[in-house]
Amino acid sequence: MGNLLMCSEYNREGVPLGGKADLVDGKTIKPNCWYIVKNGSWVEVDFTDGIMMRIISVKGNVKQCKDDDGNTVYIITENGVSAHGTTIKQARDDLAFKLMSKDVAQFKGMDKKTTKTPQEWALIYRAITGACSYGTEAFMQQRELKKQYTLTEILKETKGAYGYERFKEVVE
Repeated sequence: MGNLLMCSEYNREGVPLGGKADLVDGKTIKPNCWYIVKNGSWVEVDFTDGIMMRIISVKGNVKQCKDDDGNTVYIITENGVSAHGTTIKQARDDLAFKLMSKDVAQFKGMDKKTTKTPQEWALIYRAITGACSYGTEAFMQQRELKKQYTLTEILKETKGAYGYERFKEVVE
């Protein structure tokens, strides 16, 4: 409370459009929240699992958000664990998936030359890390995918992604 928040606004090409500055007052600007400036106005955003979303509303542990393309996305958080979904049901199902205990023994010590399709790797990655389907799909859409990858290639592609350290620990 009482701190000054300043933010610049840029278009998709990185050209500055202006900026805004206001005091954190608890009404217009809430403490401990992330904001961007869009069309000259403050917009509260969420970075759950490294995915930026514009917050539309919050009811209990459910956030209704918009992604960069204007699609509605829900984020549900429970016991410090969150999941995204295009519907509340999908977010709840993925949260349950993240919270359930998984036997990952079958993936331990995989040969670095093991080759699978991106979809097969996505399922293995989710099983090991608990990554939600929305986040996994968003990660894959940001890349031009080959038809198949080795484990060595997948480790390189996923470095820095949600759950990477856990994935690496299990498969190596």
